Amino acid sequence: MTDGYGNSRVVKFDRNGNFIKAWGSYGTGPGEFMLPHSVVIDKNDRVYVGDRENARIQIFDTDGHYQTQWTGIGYPYGLWIAPDQHVWMVDGGFDRIVELDQAGKVLGAIGSPGHQPGQLAWGHFLAISPERNLIVADVLNWRFQVFVPTKASGKLSEYIPTERKFFGFKQSDGYVFHSPGWPMK
Repeated sequence: MTDGYGNSRVVKFDRNGNFIKAWGSYGTGPGEFMLPHSVVIDKNDRVYVGDRENARIQIFDTDGHYQTQWTGIGYPYGLWIAPDQHVWMVDGGFDRIVELDQAGKVLGAIGSPGHQPGQLAWGHFLAISPERNLIVADVLNWRFQVFVPTKASGKLSEYIPTERKFFGFKQSDGYVFHSPGWPMK
């Protein structure tokens, strides 16, 4: 589990809930976190940690040894490993859902900021159903959204994220994010 709001670490338990070990500390270096927010493990026992405020996914082995990191992908608020081992990420900073391959390459993205169907306002967590539907917790819109797979259109999304937003405010509006809590001037 990630212990981001209190200790900037990953905690490993056995199947009975007994503590095994913890790793990580507050910071920006390898193995350090600024609000680790989600963790998933692939079929090869690679541990993916959504290092939210560092805007990266860090990858470890199951003993907590740092392997690599993916940057330039957005802000990982929620992660999910699909059966094809692609990593799906809710990018809560840019209000979109991103699909990544096993090398961290962005394969595609859906969603944009807003309050209409298909738009997100601080998307946080996601899951993929057996029918391959994406289920996303859309926090500031007070809803879950379900995205149903369709045939690929071959077109790129018109939304290209350029600036992180909070609660409908752009970062350049002078608002600073304080976690946990609300934006403050």
